[in-house]
Amino acid sequence: MALFPPSGVPIPPWFVPSHQAYQWLEEVRRRWPDYDLAVEFRHMRWLAPGQRKKSLTFLMDHTMTAVIINGAGSYVRFHGRNRTNWFKKRIETAQR
Repeated sequence: MALFPPSGVPIPPWFVPSHQAYQWLEEVRRRWPDYDLAVEFRHMRWLAPGQRKKSLTFLMDHTMTAVIINGAGSYVRFHGRNRTNWFKKRIETAQR
């Protein structure tokens, strides 16, 4: 049982399925074992045919929840953003 309410894992739109992406998600789980973690995949490749089952199985295996928003519900995502750099290519995530 988690000690805290569900916590959102902010995933940027350019975060796509890859070996490194799955490793990063594993590290998130390792660092916060006592949290209920909710992941909102914001790139369509995560839930595309041929990838969906792998993505959702990974989340279940790591006790994470998928968050999918279709616009009808309510969801608040709290994260910082540097509006000037948000969609720039070839810069570090920390610069965004």
